[in-house]
Amino acid sequence: MMMRRFVDATKAFSNILLYISRISNKQHPGNRNVGYNTSKREGQMYNLLAIVMSFSPMQRIDETVKKNLKEKLGELKMQRIQRGDVAVFEEMFLAACPKFIFPAIPNYEIEDDDYQSPSHQQLKLFMNEVQQMVLLSTIRSYLKLYTSIGIDKLAQFLEMDKEHLRIQLLCYSRKNRNLVWRGGPALEGQWSPTSDTDFYIDGDMIHVVDSKTERRFGEFFIRHINKFDEIIHDALS
Repeated sequence: MMMRRFVDATKAFSNILLYISRISNKQHPGNRNVGYNTSKREGQMYNLLAIVMSFSPMQRIDETVKKNLKEKLGELKMQRIQRGDVAVFEEMFLAACPKFIFPAIPNYEIEDDDYQSPSHQQLKLFMNEVQQMVLLSTIRSYLKLYTSIGIDKLAQFLEMDKEHLRIQLLCYSRKNRNLVWRGGPALEGQWSPTSDTDFYIDGDMIHVVDSKTERRFGEFFIRHINKFDEIIHDALS
């Protein structure tokens, strides 16, 4: 997630949470420590999943995970995420992020030594990314309303000057392309769009291209086949 590979992060969190939801009913009831730790990590991953999904809205997840996500976070928090409330991103990141450590010896003689707060450094980097993505999300919401719109008109809606808007549109094009793993080494991948809205600029006009994702029915049938297999296995055992 911190490498801005939001599509890969969404897939990883979704697959792990789907696996946890499948085995949660089969855990030994007497092993409370395992159940507590699993539940805690599950809650943290749902927070992180909500964050990365807000950055890559075109990415689809399993219906079971999607349902659990809404139940875990609640309708109010989901609405705050969709509105781009910066405070809720900070709250969720601090609640879910790992305990960062710094590989250097801190200088305890300096009261405001940054080496003593590596988590705050990571939070600062993350919130800088959030503030950029929130503005781009606002631009995306306006672009989805039009097939073409003048830069002057969009700049007026966003209350910014034309040159600054052009910079933000370039930033939008760059931010909405992520490195996505297709196989091979984990750090490699192919650049792919992560937004369902694309555009091109011709003079002072913005022409919007709405790219709709095709529904994958295969995953629906595979999921129900696996459920039936589990039911048959439980009935026979």
